[in-house]
Amino acid sequence: MKNMINSNPIIDNFLDKSFQNVLLPYRLLHHSVFLSRFSIKHNCIRPHERSYYIFSLIGVICWIIYTYNYAIIPTDKFNELIDIFLMLNTYMLVSPFFVYYIVNVIKRMEHVEILIRIQKCFRIIHYNKYRDTTTWNWFGIFCHSFWIIVSLVVLQDINIAISFYIINFYDIHTTYGMSMMFMLKYGMYAWISEVKYKCKISLELEERKRDQIFCKLFQAYEELMKAYVIFKSLFKYSIFIQALYTFFLSLLYIQTMIEMEQLKVTHIGSYHISVFAIITIIWVIKNVSCVMSFSMMCEQFYISVSDAQETFFKMLKSFQNTEAPKRFCKNIIRYHEATFHKMTALNIFTVDANLAHEFASLEVEYIVILLQFALTRFKH
Repeated sequence: MKNMINSNPIIDNFLDKSFQNVLLPYRLLHHSVFLSRFSIKHNCIRPHERSYYIFSLIGVICWIIYTYNYAIIPTDKFNELIDIFLMLNTYMLVSPFFVYYIVNVIKRMEHVEILIRIQKCFRIIHYNKYRDTTTWNWFGIFCHSFWIIVSLVVLQDINIAISFYIINFYDIHTTYGMSMMFMLKYGMYAWISEVKYKCKISLELEERKRDQIFCKLFQAYEELMKAYVIFKSLFKYSIFIQALYTFFLSLLYIQTMIEMEQLKVTHIGSYHISVFAIITIIWVIKNVSCVMSFSMMCEQFYISVSDAQETFFKMLKSFQNTEAPKRFCKNIIRYHEATFHKMTALNIFTVDANLAHEFASLEVEYIVILLQFALTRFKH
């Protein structure tokens, strides 16, 4: 049976070793937070079995219990307003655990399908940037681990390190999306290069071989765009939660710090308030950067798709007298017009370069308003 599974890797769930190396960094990170997307056995990718999702649920419940116990700051010396802020903080920290777990279970087949489709495209176009893609993914893992290392080495505080470790649960969905978009973007550019090369040599080939080449190239484009459709379905939840969660919690944290400053609070538990102020600033910058980076990665993919369309309009003029390339270009243009749409976050906002700019501007604007109110209150 295993031989039958591996006999025709083009149409089944067999993964090449180079493609598995690309996936390894985030596979490790996903396992570390009990939210693995898929399983790879005997070089074949498949959804996890039911037993894993039971194990995953137990792990997620453990995260929730820890977060609930340690996210609530002692409130003996604080006022009622701060107590409300801290309660809202706890609910907003705990809720994503449930949402991400449910989405991971519901979308388990799509997590497998998107990778199979991307690899099918890569095989056809002879994708050669596996090393760059793997390096990008390991860099993403380093970014996730950086503040954990700082907490252990510089601050030498295990509780803060665990808190940063748990933060990976919130961020990993967005950064994994950026990893997928990285592959889609460079896959599109590699596909454009392959099309240009094949068009040049196609004139020297007989008609039957020429048709086969363009049929495969169309299939590669189709697989890449179907992978993009799955991408939108998978990550519309994570970018929406990340943006909403970042916006409201950042304002909540800053307002809490302002209230504590007015009450002359110097310590929260065993920690000086300045430690929490620094962590809050780092957290806000990190999350805003995460939303902006995801938006910019999507925008870069849109640009690559636009570049492909411009290429085909030029090729149509160049190959007016050659039937196969001409028909191929027209089919791609029609397919693009019928299927391509920018990603939206639950149809509430479009994920593109404008989101990156508008989100950062809105975040800064409201933070400035909070600080202005705080200065007015302190003067009185």
